[in-house]
Amino acid sequence: FVVGEDVLTQGPAGFHGPLFLDVDPERKRLYVSDFRRAIRRVDLKTDAIDEFLEASEAVVDREGNLLVLSGYGTDELLRLSPEGQPLPFPGTGSHKIEVKYRAGLPHVGVRGLCVAPDGDIYVFQDNNTQPMHLWRFGADGQFKDAALTDIPPDSANGVAVDRAGNVYVGINLQDLDA
Repeated sequence: FVVGEDVLTQGPAGFHGPLFLDVDPERKRLYVSDFRRAIRRVDLKTDAIDEFLEASEAVVDREGNLLVLSGYGTDELLRLSPEGQPLPFPGTGSHKIEVKYRAGLPHVGVRGLCVAPDGDIYVFQDNNTQPMHLWRFGADGQFKDAALTDIPPDSANGVAVDRAGNVYVGINLQDLDA
């Protein structure tokens, strides 16, 4: 697609409130997650957009596989092949990781996901009224630790890790009701 072109509502596979995106440079694909828990796959060679998965967020790992948050209000981080097929984590034998979070409303579940250059997987736990945590898993799917704890409730939504291992978190410290 072309920068500036209206792709938000093109056909049945158009974007509806895009939230997260990641690129697979080897396969020339872009994955865009939208507000309706739909992940669209964009073929960057042909500009074709297709409805790919029903999930909240997807990122591409070092091998081109997808790590997918199955949705808000769930506790699953999925590992899938580039074509969307279940792919077990080497350390667990399952393609699912349970991501710990506390239940509550209205914004429960997991959100915010990235793969660090060393292959570690970072994912936020969120509960609208309790402090958030940033969980870290190895590329093999094994839980490592809480990389960050006691993040202000419902404040963090973006995470990135640079080559040196520094973790960056987008946190809104402003009271949205003010």
